[in-house]
Amino acid sequence: MNTTSKKTTPVKIYISSFITNITADSDSPFGQKGCAPIIDLNKEENCDEHIEFSTEGFISEKGDTVEITYKENAELGMADIESTLRFKKNRPNFVNLIRTGSAPASLVFDSHFPRQNCSYCIGNLPFSFCIITNEVKNLFDEFGGKIVLDYQIEMHGVVTEHNVYTLEYKK
Repeated sequence: MNTTSKKTTPVKIYISSFITNITADSDSPFGQKGCAPIIDLNKEENCDEHIEFSTEGFISEKGDTVEITYKENAELGMADIESTLRFKKNRPNFVNLIRTGSAPASLVFDSHFPRQNCSYCIGNLPFSFCIITNEVKNLFDEFGGKIVLDYQIEMHGVVTEHNVYTLEYKK
């Protein structure tokens, strides 16, 4: 029997996502980084899209497992979607992003095994793709922290998008 209790605390969340579409016209179709590398966090001019929003959510801890859960932005057409980032304190560079609602998804970001098969569902149409993790930076603290996911999306063997997703949270 597991006697570890789950501790849940409300947090304020800020999300920023830089997205660059990689096309055949790109200088390097094999993994061009179009947006800010997480090393310096400077926005470059060739990002196709920049999404920012603030919301409220919860951070939960049960043993070594940490979950950060929040509602997605209604203005982006994701009003009924809830996202949860899950990781273990002893392996912070392995992050699982789980979305529930009208567009369920399971995404895996792992700096040790960077190419992961993932799935996304829009309506009744599920599709598979690969996440290629360039870097995971997880600065966990129970009072506030930051998770940065620098990754590419690959569809049918072709890298189509480069994303730098940042989630900051504080109590």
